[in-house]
Amino acid sequence: MRRITLGILSFFWLSFACFANDTIALKPGAQTEFNSKEKTIIRAAMGNPSIATLDVLSKNKLLISGQAIGETTLLLWYRNQSEP
Repeated sequence: MRRITLGILSFFWLSFACFANDTIALKPGAQTEFNSKEKTIIRAAMGNPSIATLDVLSKNKLLISGQAIGETTLLLWYRNQSEP
């Protein structure tokens, strides 16, 4: 899994299985929108909700909110897919 080190910056890492294990950084209190234009999301799970939470905006959009410094994983299930 690819990781990026930002030294002493107070970021947390959020690894997205849906981005082929890409990593993004959010500050606590910051938000980012995940948009799956081609696929319908049928289930989403955040590994550690004390680090980041998610809200469903539509069938293909999620809002991810940073809660604390740390690392977590977001798993997404798409239509006709039995595993994330």
